[in-house]
Amino acid sequence: MRRSQPMGVGAAVIVGGAITGTIIPLTLGSMDSLDPNLINRLTGESGLERLLNVVIMLVGTLTALFYFRFTIRQGEGEAPLVIIAGTSIPGPLTMLKGIGNGFIAVTFGVMYAGAVAATLIVLAERVQFIWDTVTGIIGSIG
Repeated sequence: MRRSQPMGVGAAVIVGGAITGTIIPLTLGSMDSLDPNLINRLTGESGLERLLNVVIMLVGTLTALFYFRFTIRQGEGEAPLVIIAGTSIPGPLTMLKGIGNGFIAVTFGVMYAGAVAATLIVLAERVQFIWDTVTGIIGSIG
């Protein structure tokens, strides 16, 4: 048995575990979110509101994938779609990448805001604990 074979077996086990433990459940969860019968019971959404949410989710997912997948080397650029009065309108891939970049930026902003809000809640709880402790000590002395 060669030395590289155990490493190959280990890599296969890791990749297999990642696929069955992460990728497949995430894919099934995403597909469940598109099922109107399942979601209507949980959120009460129906009609146009549900359709709009599904379209936003699909556009965000696909354009974020375009942003990461379709890259252009530095110095090379996609040919503009059209040039009107000296202003170039970017091609479709550039536009899709821009939309994906926007979705990613909004997602990171929301995640950061959630982290800041959670930190402020913890800080407020700690300050309240210190205030209660100090007023309790002062109240018992005086």
